[in-house]
Amino acid sequence: MVEQHNCEKVFVDTALCCGEGPLWEKESKRVIFVDSDRTFVYSATSDGKNLEILSDDVQVSSVAFAESGYVLLGDGMWLMDKTGKKTKLLDTWQGERLFFNDSVVDPKGRIYAGTYYWGPEGMEKTGKLFRLEKGCDPVVLDEGIKLSNGLGFSPAYDRLYYSDSAKNSIICYDFDLESGTIQNKREFFHSEIGIPDGLTCDSEGYVWCAMWYESSVYRIVPDGTVDRIYRFPAKQVSSVTFGGAEMNTLYVTSAAALFESPMLPKDFDKAAYMGGKLFAVQTGVKGRMEHTAAF
Repeated sequence: MVEQHNCEKVFVDTALCCGEGPLWEKESKRVIFVDSDRTFVYSATSDGKNLEILSDDVQVSSVAFAESGYVLLGDGMWLMDKTGKKTKLLDTWQGERLFFNDSVVDPKGRIYAGTYYWGPEGMEKTGKLFRLEKGCDPVVLDEGIKLSNGLGFSPAYDRLYYSDSAKNSIICYDFDLESGTIQNKREFFHSEIGIPDGLTCDSEGYVWCAMWYESSVYRIVPDGTVDRIYRFPAKQVSSVTFGGAEMNTLYVTSAAALFESPMLPKDFDKAAYMGGKLFAVQTGVKGRMEHTAAF
């Protein structure tokens, strides 16, 4: 039987056009998150107060910890130090402009990030999954991704999960940590209503995925079945991360701006509250800290 949970707690009463990329920073006891439709990277302390703007001059979809600060991924790839000074690391590959969405870092400090190309008329072209490593050229691990979104590793680092939202699908690859390579691509989960967006894996190997258009976060068993559903008062929940003192608080971003797309479910209520707030829910399950990129 699938457990059902209703979640009303607003952690930060923001009005994010497209909240994304939540990330728990243990040392400062704060959540970092972005508004990817604008140019803002925010942080909020563990009590939901002390909202701070960390960056406001480049488009960012996700953030990774770096040895000297943070890596910002969105319209290119940037290194930002703790003072806010930015250095552009990458913005094109073989003549193609790079627009990154979600990302994840492995224990060796390599970044995995997908590109996406969506405009007012929908998908302009498919995206790619890149491996980004300091001192190395970008490596394309997969391509033909319709709408690149959440990425997460299993606790054993033998699986990489990847949301292709336009296919209503979470992909799974076998992952080799030593080489940073993937193989045996298959569909791990397919949604009939909402579309899989940002995701993370907990310490037990379950996948937690925000279901855009469905007001929900699913907890998915490693065999691909759903065992918990968390419902939120926002149609467009977008991404998730674990944090807090015990690493058992799930922070959930949402988006206020309606994403008009061919993926809209039948009879979707466009007059409903879409979102824009950052939510928090106690899960009783421990997550895992994200790794630091070697940049």
